[in-house]
Amino acid sequence: MTATPRKPSSPVCAIRTTRVHIAKLAATPGSGSRAQLGYLIGRSGILDPAE
Repeated sequence: MTATPRKPSSPVCAIRTTRVHIAKLAATPGSGSRAQLGYLIGRSGILDPAE
């Protein structure tokens, strides 16, 4: 059997991209922990569906 090459849109790429975005958000003042970051993200409204 031959291995199937990994596609660029594989979940691994998405995870890395997500980690980069989370790291950028974590640099936000006031987020000293992942719990605080989650709270701040929730309060910010960026998770609300677009209308």
